[in-house]
Amino acid sequence: MSQNPAAPIANSSLIVIVLAFLVGACQGFDLQVPSVTATALRGTFGLSAAQLGSFFSAATLGVLFGAAGGGALSDRIGRKLTLALATFCFGVGSLATGWATDLQMLFVSRLVTGIGMGAAFTNLIAITSESVSPERRARAVAMVMAGMNIGGAIVCLLSALTPSLTNWRLLYHGGGIAPLLMVPAILLLLPATRPDTRSAKQEKARIADLGARVAPPRHLFG
Repeated sequence: MSQNPAAPIANSSLIVIVLAFLVGACQGFDLQVPSVTATALRGTFGLSAAQLGSFFSAATLGVLFGAAGGGALSDRIGRKLTLALATFCFGVGSLATGWATDLQMLFVSRLVTGIGMGAAFTNLIAITSESVSPERRARAVAMVMAGMNIGGAIVCLLSALTPSLTNWRLLYHGGGIAPLLMVPAILLLLPATRPDTRSAKQEKARIADLGARVAPPRHLFG
């Protein structure tokens, strides 16, 4: 009986997409939790509008650094391990937010959560794009984005079910445990990736060559 050589590839791609979808859902959950718990946080810690704003901005700041650092780290240790570390990071950050006792701990915890989410997002998109054929790439990436939206919707649904589920600490704990449970699945099921040092060197050479040929900065402001 002949075997279809494309079957193992298709199965591997499906595993990658499903895992990316689930990690994306965890990320969407953690992104949406602050919006749902803002009133509870303000009442628990007596936060002013400015303090609450700094809490919200912490994750955004973390995403900025995480996205930049996640790409650089994946070039060194591979996308699989970077995604696992990033998922672990935003899971721990969410758990720590649920255990917070003051504004400083809230800020640091959300900053860590944002760093993990930023690094995870860049690698989720890259891993998903590389796992499928070019004609299916847009659909696969859309599935990951849909997972993020579904994760955010789950937070809103949980907060509306019963008064017991509106406990803000419980939501952050759930948002931390779920991604931590995904880490072993990422390490066991995702295909191993290795940094392509040759491509990285070629890209650096291309950028250096481009920089040598562009106009001096003073022309930009002339």
